[in-house]
Amino acid sequence: MKKKLSFLYSMKFGVSLLAILIVVCLFGSLIQQGNVESYYLNMFGDAGHLILALGMDDVFHCWWVIVLAAFLCINLVLCSIIRFPVLLKQYKTGFVAERLHIVKPFRIETKLSFEDARKLLGFEKENYKVKGRIGIWGSWLCHLSLIIIIVGYGVGQVLSVDTSIYGVVGDVKTVQGANEEIEIKINDFEVGLRDDYTVEQYTANLTITLDDGSTVTGISQVNYPLDAFGYRFYQNSTGWANYLSVYKGEETIYEGVLCAGESYTLEEMPLTILLAQFYPDYSVVDGKPMTLTPYLNNPTSIFALYYDSNLIDMNAVGMEQAIEVDDYVFVLHHPQQYTLIQIMYDPTMSFVLVGAILMLLSLYLCFYVNPSEMWISKEDGKTVIYGYARRGAVLFEQSLKNKVKQKEGK
Repeated sequence: MKKKLSFLYSMKFGVSLLAILIVVCLFGSLIQQGNVESYYLNMFGDAGHLILALGMDDVFHCWWVIVLAAFLCINLVLCSIIRFPVLLKQYKTGFVAERLHIVKPFRIETKLSFEDARKLLGFEKENYKVKGRIGIWGSWLCHLSLIIIIVGYGVGQVLSVDTSIYGVVGDVKTVQGANEEIEIKINDFEVGLRDDYTVEQYTANLTITLDDGSTVTGISQVNYPLDAFGYRFYQNSTGWANYLSVYKGEETIYEGVLCAGESYTLEEMPLTILLAQFYPDYSVVDGKPMTLTPYLNNPTSIFALYYDSNLIDMNAVGMEQAIEVDDYVFVLHHPQQYTLIQIMYDPTMSFVLVGAILMLLSLYLCFYVNPSEMWISKEDGKTVIYGYARRGAVLFEQSLKNKVKQKEGK
């Protein structure tokens, strides 16, 4: 049992798990995630069946990847617990003094007197000195930071919210999938353009309301999200929408907003109108529809009509022009841009940030802080300097020799 447990916290087991997870993450970045089954079968052929069977279509939520990550956490936790007392003792007492049979220090004989050698090495009260003592915590902090990041990510997958809403000015939308009831009112939306018609900034004025009546009103822009009640509201993208009015004879049977790509189906019969595309300044160049400017100079919509899922008509239509089908009339009018707001909530973000900071600190300690130690003794009337360094021991020895020779020369 002891051997089995020792395998769980061994470096070989931890490195193997980490290597497998790196390969899995590599595949996860190369294979598009979260698509429908037919996509993988059409794209990869027979290999698509293997991708689906192994869960590589959703790598980061696949059960066996989660198990591997859990074992990596166990490995890191056990390793950290077992190593902590040893490192603490070394930090308090030094590294070599009681381990000369394990670590072989270098030895320098000098003509300097014992006191001159002590002064040269900077000894004060004791004949022993340690530099960069804190550097021994580098690898241990690296383990700890990995644990924090993995656990934070795992908990975040359970508690986090990542959803979106879209609408035009005046719309009030309920956020689906949030941990509490949240409504977003789009007070205003503006697209800032440069002289060459490229987008300079998207700006949405939002009012966020909780179920207890608490409200926050603010601005959300690209790269400048609105923070409210622990959630972040990102201005993600935009598009065009038309108002749709549907008439049967003299009766208005429907009025609402139809965004590009959305459709509306009659309740009385399987007749559907799809707003396929919208051009604010419509023109046809080389037989292809396009917009000359982003301004509403010649607003035109491309619509499609379906009856029982069969396409019966597709054409371009200007604003307020009637689209007649039997007793029904469809009218597209009052075009305006809609905004898409992405809503994100992750209570573990600060936790993971701490892990990332610890990771940077551990890398600094590992690569830039080199624990080393020196001590002197009298042997057969001679002054002998001993030293040891975890990394770069040869350079450390050479620098001490140069110090000693320079002092002896004087």
